[in-house]
Order: sequence, then C-alpha cells, then structure tokens
Amino acid sequence: MLKVLGAALVVVASGMIGLTISREYQQRPGQLRDLQAALQLLDTEIGYASTPLPDAVVKVGKCVGPPVAGLFSEVAQLLRTRKGYTATEAWQEALKKLQLNSALRPADLEILFTFGHTLGGTNKEEQRKSIQLAYQQLKQQQGQAEEERARNETLWRYAGFLVGMLLVILIY
Repeated sequence: MLKVLGAALVVVASGMIGLTISREYQQRPGQLRDLQAALQLLDTEIGYASTPLPDAVVKVGKCVGPPVAGLFSEVAQLLRTRKGYTATEAWQEALKKLQLNSALRPADLEILFTFGHTLGGTNKEEQRKSIQLAYQQLKQQQGQAEEERARNETLWRYAGFLVGMLLVILIY
C-alpha cells in the first residue's frame, strides 16, 4: 500500500513540475502582448495627450493585465513617493519585481531594462522613438515565444508525468 502511495506521489509531483514549466511557455506570449499594448498606450499618452510621465504610467497600469500592470503601477508609486527616484531608477526597481512575478526571459527583461535608460530623460520625440524601438523588439520576442510555446508547451505537460512514471518503474 505504501509503495503504491509513494509511486502515485512521485508521478503527481513530477507531473506538477512539468505543468509548471508548461505554464511558463503558455504565459510568456501573453505577457509580451500586454507589454506591447502598454508601450503603445504610453506612446499615445506621451506623444498625443502630452500627459506627464507619472500620470501616464498610472493610466497605462490601469489598462493592462497582471503582471504588466504591476510594473507600471510600481513605477507610478515610486515616482509619486518623492524619495528622489528618477524615472529610470523607478523603472529599474519595478523591473526587479516584474522579473520575480512573470514568465519573461532575461532577453525580454533586457529590452525593458534598456528602454528604461531613456525613460523620462529625453524630449517627447526621442521618448516616442525609444518606445517604438522597444515595441518592435518585444514584438520579435513575442514571435519567438509563440514558436517556443507551440514546440514546448505540450512536450513539458506530458514529459513531467512520463518522467514520474519512468522513475516509478526504475525504483520499483
């Protein structure tokens, strides 16, 4: 009886690991789409509405889903605390939290990190160019993420359970 229970536990645990990895592949393209939408909204707020950056990031944060909304909300909060954060510093701090709560890869975060260096430090036209560059780079990353999802999501979903069954066979 204990052997059967132990075997079931091994299969379920390895299956859950596979499902967790699969979920990362599933969530990343959506998060990249949300980031692209957020950058388009930010471009509109800065370029056409001439909204000040702290107000623009608040508006953007309300229009996108988690965890991207958290990035913009955190930037807005840091800018409004008046603790001396520049827009770039606030962006970098918020990215650290996003890194922990998202399925984004280091290459995705590097695009955002680089974009953050220009945030709030240039004129409106240069800011818009920087937003468009980051948007295009994220769009490329999204294409790659979609390909990876198509290739790996189902693989990891089943591989976790199969590895668990293999371990049970090898152990018993």
